[in-house]
Amino acid sequence: MVMDHKYIFTSSNTSSILNNLNTAIFRTTLGEKGKFIDVNPAFLKMFGYDNKADLGSLAVVDIYASAADRDKMREELRSKGFLRDREILLKRKNNDVFTGRVSSVLVKDEAGEGLYIDGVVDDISDQKNQADALIAAETESRRLTDAAAEAALSHLQDQQSELLKERNVFFSGPVVLIQWPLDETKSLIHITENVKELLGYPASDFLTGKIHYPDLVHEEDRVELQAHIRKVLREGAAVMFIHPYRLRKKDGDYIWVQDYGQVQKNETGEAHGILGYIYDVTEVKESQKRIADSEYRYRSLVENSPTGILRIDRDGNIVEVNKKMLELLGSPSKEATQTFNMFTFPPLMAAGISGKFHEAIDEKKTTNFASEYKSSWGKTVYFQVVITPVIDSGGALIGAQANMEDVSPTRLAETEKIELERTHLEERNIFMAGPIMIVKWAVSAEEPITQISDNVESILGYTTDAFLTGDILYSKIIHPEDVKRARDSAKKAISMGLDLFDSAPYRIRHKQGHYLWVNDHSTVNRDQNGVAKSITGIVWDISNMIKAEEALKLTEQTYQELFNAITEAIFIHDPDTFEILDVNETALHMYGYSRDEIIGINLELLSQHPIDPSALRALMELIKKEGSHTAEIEAKRNDGSRFWVEVKFRYASIHGEKRILANVRDISSRKQYLRDLEKSAQEQELLLREVHHRVKNNMQVIISLLNLQAEYTQDSNLFEIFREMQNRIRSMALIHEKLFRSKSMSSVDFANYINSLTFELINFYAIDPKRIRIHQKIDEMKLNITKAIPCGLIVNELITNALKYAFPEKREGDIWLSVRTLERNSAEIEIKDNGIGLDPLPDFSTTRTMGLRIVRILTEQLGGHLEISGDQGASFTLRFNLEDDQI
Repeated sequence: MVMDHKYIFTSSNTSSILNNLNTAIFRTTLGEKGKFIDVNPAFLKMFGYDNKADLGSLAVVDIYASAADRDKMREELRSKGFLRDREILLKRKNNDVFTGRVSSVLVKDEAGEGLYIDGVVDDISDQKNQADALIAAETESRRLTDAAAEAALSHLQDQQSELLKERNVFFSGPVVLIQWPLDETKSLIHITENVKELLGYPASDFLTGKIHYPDLVHEEDRVELQAHIRKVLREGAAVMFIHPYRLRKKDGDYIWVQDYGQVQKNETGEAHGILGYIYDVTEVKESQKRIADSEYRYRSLVENSPTGILRIDRDGNIVEVNKKMLELLGSPSKEATQTFNMFTFPPLMAAGISGKFHEAIDEKKTTNFASEYKSSWGKTVYFQVVITPVIDSGGALIGAQANMEDVSPTRLAETEKIELERTHLEERNIFMAGPIMIVKWAVSAEEPITQISDNVESILGYTTDAFLTGDILYSKIIHPEDVKRARDSAKKAISMGLDLFDSAPYRIRHKQGHYLWVNDHSTVNRDQNGVAKSITGIVWDISNMIKAEEALKLTEQTYQELFNAITEAIFIHDPDTFEILDVNETALHMYGYSRDEIIGINLELLSQHPIDPSALRALMELIKKEGSHTAEIEAKRNDGSRFWVEVKFRYASIHGEKRILANVRDISSRKQYLRDLEKSAQEQELLLREVHHRVKNNMQVIISLLNLQAEYTQDSNLFEIFREMQNRIRSMALIHEKLFRSKSMSSVDFANYINSLTFELINFYAIDPKRIRIHQKIDEMKLNITKAIPCGLIVNELITNALKYAFPEKREGDIWLSVRTLERNSAEIEIKDNGIGLDPLPDFSTTRTMGLRIVRILTEQLGGHLEISGDQGASFTLRFNLEDDQI
C-alpha cells in the first residue's frame, strides 16, 4: 500500500467488522489513476488476489474494464462528494470481466481538503444473469398469454410505476423508510439511503451493525420508546405510532423524529419485524419531550380491478359471486358455489383461503394472497387474490370480499413483480394511514391540484374531488398570513433550478373552519428542457407538536417555581469539574449563601471535612456507572456551623448536557434521634440479657429444689413425677440460656437448641447410645420465644416418652427426630420410633395422660395440628405456623 499507515483500517472493532463482511470494501488515494490504501478480505476474494501485497503496484484504474468509466466516476466524486449504486464493468486479476455495483464517498479533512476515497463493491453478475433470464421468461410468457393476461400485466406495471414514483418522492426528502428486527440487539434489516442526509451516517453503517439504531436514541427517550414498542407487540396490534423522540446525528447534535410503523406478521400471525418510516420534526419539536398519540386508522387506498369477485358475510356464507369467478372455479352455477361455506369447506381450508378470509374479518385488514386451488369441479387455478373487509354505510363490518384473477399463464414470470407490488402497496398503506398526504400541484397557484391522496379527507375534511375539480384551491385554504411565505418557497426553488425544497411550517384551513399547522417537502417536476411543469410533495400535520410546544413554554415558569419551592436543597453541578452550576432557593437558605456566592464554587467546599480529589472523582464515576448514589455527609454552612445531611446523587441529562443532581436533606435532628435510640436499645438489650440470665438461674434453683424433694420421697411414682418436672423446667431454662448467649435477643437457633435438649435427655436417662440410636435431621430455623418454648416442651415430652416406653426389657431401637420448614411459612416436627407402638391408639382430645395432655395444650397454644400413628412403632407429626396469628 502507498499511503500513511494512519489511513488504513486500524481500529480493532472496524477491522473485525470489515474482515467478516461479504461486501467488498476499499480505500484509495485521490490520484488520476489512484492507488489502493487498504481493502478487506472480501475485496481480495472478489477480484482474485491472494493478499494485500498483490495490490502494491496495482492502480485503481486497472480494475475497471474501461478507464473512461473510472474517469467519469472520479469526476462525479469531485463534484458531488459521493456516488451510489453505480453499475459498471470491472476486471479481475485473471482479466475476467463482471458487472459490479459501486458506491463511493470522498472523505475530507476539517478544512475541506480531500484525504482519500472510501467505497463498497457488490458482484451483481448473478443478479444480472437472473434478470436477463427473467426478461426472457417474461417475453416468452407474454407470447403465450391471452389478451386478459396482457392487460393484467400492464395493470401491474402501471401500479408499480406509480408506486415507485410515490416512493421516490417519500424517500428523497426527510422521510426515511426502515425495517427493524424484533430483536433490539440486531442490525436493521433495511433502511433507505437518504438516512445519510437526515443523520449523517450511510445506510451501510446500520445494515452492517457499525451503527446500532437504539444507541442513537437519546437516553431520556430510550426506555419509554422501547417500553411502548414492547407493549404494542405484546398486545398484538398491527400498527404503531410512536411519540416523537430524539436521535443523535453523526456530528453529535440531536434531532426530533416522528416514527410510524406496521408490524409485519407471517402466515400464522406471528410478528417477525417492523416496517415503517421516520421523518424529521425538529423545527417544531426542539424543546418538546412528548406529544399526544396521533389518531390513525386504516383506509383502503388502492382499488383493485380483478376479474373474479366473491363476497361472504361474517359467518363465511357466500352471498355474491360473479360470472368470471364461476369460470375461474369451473362451477356450473352461482347456486352450486353458494352451497359452500368459506370457513368450513376442507379444500378451501387446505389452500389457506379460509384462513385469509378469517384474517381479513378478525383483524379488519386487506390481505394479498397467491396460491393454487383445485376446485370441486376438477379445475386447477393459480390465482392472485386481494381479500378486503366490507364495511357498510354505518361503519359496521358485514363480511369480506375477494377480488381474484387467474395468473396461471404468467405465474412464474410475475412472482417477483407481484411481491414487489405488495411491498410497495404496504409502504403506501403505512404512509396513507398516518398524518401524511401526497399532493401534486400545478405550477400556477390559481390552477386546481392535479393529484392528491385519498386520505386528504381524514386530514383536512375535503374530498379529493373538491380539489381535483377546482372547487377548492390549495392556495385559498392557506392562512392569509402564511400564503406569501409558502408560495415564495416554491417560486425560489423553481427560479434557482432546485429539484427538492422544503417549506417552512404554515397553517391550512380545515373544512370545519379551524387551522392545522403543516410541513411539506416537495419535488419540482420538469420537462426535457428543464421547464417546471408541476410540483409533487408530501404534506404532514404538525398541529399537535406546535400546541405541545406552546404548552411547554407556558409551563416553564411553573416548573421553575416548583424547583424553588421544593423543601430539599437541590444542586446541579458539572460531573468533571465539580463546579456548582445551579441551585434552588432551599439550598441557598440551608447553606447560608447568596446565588452569586455559591454558583461556580467547588462542591467539596460545602463539606466540613476536606475531600480527597481522587475520592471525589471516584464518587462521580460510581454515580455515572450506577446512575444514582446516596450518602450521609457532615456539611458546613457559610458561617462555619456544622450539620448532617443526606445527599442523593443522580446522573442525568439536562438540556442535552450530562450533569450530577444532588438532592440534600438536613438530617441533623434524625442523627441525634438515632444516637439516642441506639443508646436506649443497648441499655434495653443489656437489661433483657440479665433478665434471661436470672430466669435461667431461677429455673436451675427450682430444678435443684425438686431434686432435693425427690430424694426425700419413698413413692416411686411421685419420684418419677419430680424427675419429669425437672426435665420440663430444664427444657425451658435451656431456651433462656440460648437467648442469653445468642447475638439476637428476639429469636432462638432452634436446631442448636434441639441438639442440646436431646443431649440433656440422653444423659438424664443414662441411655446407651448403642442400644437406642437417635437420628436427627433438623433444618436451619429461627423461632421467637413464644414458639420455641412450647415446641421445646413438646419435643421433650415425646422424646422422653419414647426413651421410657418404646423399648422395654433392654430392647434395641431407633428414634427419628426431624424438623423442617414447609410452604406458606409453616413448619413440621416429626418424632417416630420403631418400638412396641401404641395399642390401643390414645384419644388425643380426651387423654388423661399427663405427658399427652401437656402436648395437646401446647399444640393448641401453637395453633397447630398433631397427627398420631401407632403402627410399626409410635409416630407423632406436629404442623404449625411460624408466624403468630394476627387478629
